[in-house]
Amino acid sequence: TYTAVTARLLAEAGHEVHVIANGWSRTDDRQDFASHGIGGEGALIHHRIPALTGDYRPGPAHDGPGDPEGWVCRVRECSIYWSLQVARALDGLDVPLDVIEFPECFAEGWATLARRGALLGAVDAPVAITLHSPIHEIAEFNLLRRTEAWIQRRAAAEDAAIRAADGVSSPSGLLADRVAARLGLDRAAVSVIPNPLDFELLEGVVPAASDNPPTLVFAGRIEPRKGLVNLVRAAVRLMQSGHDEVKVELIGREAPAGAVPRTLTDQLTAMIPEDLRDRFLFRDQAPREEVLQRFAGATACVFMPDWDNFPYTCC
Repeated sequence: TYTAVTARLLAEAGHEVHVIANGWSRTDDRQDFASHGIGGEGALIHHRIPALTGDYRPGPAHDGPGDPEGWVCRVRECSIYWSLQVARALDGLDVPLDVIEFPECFAEGWATLARRGALLGAVDAPVAITLHSPIHEIAEFNLLRRTEAWIQRRAAAEDAAIRAADGVSSPSGLLADRVAARLGLDRAAVSVIPNPLDFELLEGVVPAASDNPPTLVFAGRIEPRKGLVNLVRAAVRLMQSGHDEVKVELIGREAPAGAVPRTLTDQLTAMIPEDLRDRFLFRDQAPREEVLQRFAGATACVFMPDWDNFPYTCC
């Protein structure tokens, strides 16, 4: 989300912005943010690379059983494979680049920075890393097993990219403090830049009538660190204290629940007394426009994570 918003605003300010993204096979229902008309002198050019399939397997160029890069993707770590494809795409851009920005998550900038350090890549522009959600922190707060090899590999690649970048920014002081302390970085050198929001995207979102039943809405991934256990406990207590007309909507896709032995949705449902379960609605991931409409129609939007960066749900 921050890439989509930032790229559009930079282009509208007159810059030429190139966005490199994976060409997912499941994108038919997604809005391509390159389709926004950009006025003035700016330009927003969107490059789709058919690198990873929808189940994070290597694309046709490397999907053969004997292909070494496909083996890296399937057996070692798909984020390393993806970062290699991004580095090649950057080398192939026939435009002068003034600055390159990567999120640290998924180690997207690792190969570009590693090749630059070894004098192997064609890109020599300054590289900025935006802290978003490091797998080291995600694993801790999502109850993932940090001893798993893929987590260790991705964490090592993410941390290496952060250390090698020319500049690092964070959407919040909390995230900047934690990552700088963990990696031994100079905290003063990590810029805190809150996530941007384009309020024009909210035009046409009309609040619902006030006589609707009181509704609490949560939007985000269904995963432990989002605090959903606390949310459901609090909502049940609220309903049992005489507010049984309250409804709770939880909008988001199911994510790995770490050490939880079943899906988090199943665990949350088991916590709700049977006579109150029809007051809770679990909905799958929805288009942004629909989520905004649900926010507008809610009595309150509720977000109570155990840990997060500076999420767009709050923006």
